[in-house]
Amino acid sequence: MGVHGLTTPCFDWRPIAAVLGCRVPVHVLFGRGCSDRPCGRQDRAFFVRQLDELLTGQSLTGQGLAGQGLGGQV
Repeated sequence: MGVHGLTTPCFDWRPIAAVLGCRVPVHVLFGRGCSDRPCGRQDRAFFVRQLDELLTGQSLTGQGLAGQGLGGQV
């Protein structure tokens, strides 16, 4: 799974997936791109919680995870 950066859109993962030669599901951070923009503080802890809930809720724990920019910190 790929996690985009603070200023980079999620579709930047398309060429990365092409180089890897596989499908790469991409997680879109809240408040970025066309996603919802929730009220309140959007810090690293907020994004980590969001990603953890996604991975746990979709039973994706133990899968490969890569990020660019802020996505790498998350």
